Amino acid sequence: MRKKRIFLLTGSRLSVYHREKSVAIETRIFRDDHEGRRQFADYLDTDPGAPACLLTDLAEEEFQAESIPHVFGPDRRALMAHRQRRLFPHTPYRYAVRQDRERGGRRGDNVLFAAIPRPDTLERWLLPIAWRRVPLSGICSLALLGEKLLPQLPITSAPGASDYLLLVHCNASGGLRQSFFVRQHLRMSRLASLPECARQEAGPNVAGAILDEVEKTHHYLGSARLLPAGSPLAICFLVTPPMRAALRAAAFDTPDSQYHFVELSGRSVEEFLLPLLPRVGTLNHYAPPNDLRYFRFRQARLPLYATGVALLSAAMIAGLPQLAEWLITERKIDLLEKQDRVQEARYTRAKATRLPELPADTPALKAAVETFDRLQSAKTTPYPLFVAISAALAEDSALEIQSIEWWAPGDPSRTRATTFGEGEPRSPSSVGTASAPFPAQRQSGTKTPVQHQVAVVGGRIKAFSGDYRRATARVEAFAGRLSKFEAVERVDIIERPLDISSEKPLAGNMDTALGGADFTLRVVLRK
Repeated sequence: MRKKRIFLLTGSRLSVYHREKSVAIETRIFRDDHEGRRQFADYLDTDPGAPACLLTDLAEEEFQAESIPHVFGPDRRALMAHRQRRLFPHTPYRYAVRQDRERGGRRGDNVLFAAIPRPDTLERWLLPIAWRRVPLSGICSLALLGEKLLPQLPITSAPGASDYLLLVHCNASGGLRQSFFVRQHLRMSRLASLPECARQEAGPNVAGAILDEVEKTHHYLGSARLLPAGSPLAICFLVTPPMRAALRAAAFDTPDSQYHFVELSGRSVEEFLLPLLPRVGTLNHYAPPNDLRYFRFRQARLPLYATGVALLSAAMIAGLPQLAEWLITERKIDLLEKQDRVQEARYTRAKATRLPELPADTPALKAAVETFDRLQSAKTTPYPLFVAISAALAEDSALEIQSIEWWAPGDPSRTRATTFGEGEPRSPSSVGTASAPFPAQRQSGTKTPVQHQVAVVGGRIKAFSGDYRRATARVEAFAGRLSKFEAVERVDIIERPLDISSEKPLAGNMDTALGGADFTLRVVLRK
C-alpha cells in the first residue's frame, strides 16, 4: 500500500515529508515561485496515485474564538455555519469547532473559527494536485495540530499547572509561531516574521528577539481579555538544545510568566509535530468536499476491492464440492465413452462375422422377453393355447397368425381383453362354431364354477387369390382342428374372410381390387 505524503506549506516554500517508522523525513523542497511550482507538478507526475495531506503554517491564517448560545444538533450547526460566513465570506477554506462551555454568565458554547482568508495562497498549489487527481486526504493547520501535542507535554499534567499556555516554536521559513491555549483548547495563534529563527545560530540577539515577540503577545492577550488579570501564563518553547541554553539565560520567571522548555533532540519542529497526523487518522480542517473527492473515491474503492476478493474467495470455497463432483462426473463420462468404444468395436467385429439374422427387431424381442418373464411368474400360462394353435397350423401352411389376445380367468363371451377405463365389450353374435355349445353354469349348487382361459386369435390367408369359398373352408377346418384338443372347450369363428351373415347386405364391384382374407377366432380353454 502506498505511504501517505505530507505537504507542509510555510508561506515561502512547500516541503514534502514521508513517514518512516513514526518519523517524518523531509525529502523535497519547492520554492513558492513559478519555477518551484513547475518542479512540484513534475514531482506529482512521478506518483500521482499516492495519497497526500496538505499541512499549513501560514501567516495568513486567522483564528477567532467566540461564544454562541448553547443549542443542539442542527441548530448548532446552522448557527456555526452562519457565523462562519459572516466572519470569512470570501474563502471556502474555513473551519469551526465547538471546544467547551463558558464557566459563568449565560454558559454559552466556546467556538473557535479559523480560516485562510486569501484562497489563492492555497489554490496555486492545489491546482496541480487536483489536475493530476492526487488523493488529498485533507488540509490541516499546524497550529490546530498543536492541541494533539499538549497531552504529551509534562507541563500540562504537572500538579498546579496553569490553564493558560502559550506554545512557541520557530519554523524553517523564518517565522515564530505562537499558539495560545486555554484548558488545552486553542484560542488564538499568530505567526510573526522573524528571520533570525531560520538560522541555526542561537545567540543572545536571537533569544532577545524571540522573547520580545513573546512579550508583545502576552500584552495582547491581556488587552484582548483572553488572559484574565492575575492569571499566570505558562510559556512553553519547542527548541533545539543550543536555543534552549540561549533562551534560559535571557528568560526569567515572574508571577505572571513561567517559562518551560522542550528539547527537540536534533529534530526540527515540523519533524516533531508531523508524526501526530498518522496517529489521529484522517484529519481535515480547511478542505471543502470537492477537494477531497479523489480521496473519497479511493476510500470507497478499497472496501469494494476487499469485498470482491472476499466474495471471490467464498465462491471458490463454496464451489470446491461442485468442482470435485464435476471432475468425478467427467471421469465417469470418460470411462463410459471408453466402454462404449470397446462395445462398438465388439459389435463391429460381430457384424463382420455375419451373425444370423434375428427373427424380429430389437423392440419386439425385448417385449417378448419381458412377457416371458411375467408369464413365468404367473400361475396360469397360455402354453396349452400355443401348443394347440401350433399343432392346428402345422396342417395348413397358408394360414398365418397375426395377433393373439389372451386373458385368464376370462368370460367366454368376450372378444378382447378389458383394460382400465373401458366398459364391458359387447359379445358378437356367433357366426359359426366348431364344437358343442358352451354348457350353462348352474345357478346354485355345491360345485365351484369352472374358470376359463379366453383367447382371441387373429390371422389371414397368405397369397389370397380371391377364392372366398376355399378361404372360408380353410378357416373352418382350422377351427375344427383346434376344437379337437382336450384342453379346448369351444372355438367360435367371430370373423370370416367373407362376411355372409344375414345382418350384412350383399354387394360387390368387379372393378375393385381383391380384399384381404382376414379371420378372427375366439378360443375358450378350461383352466
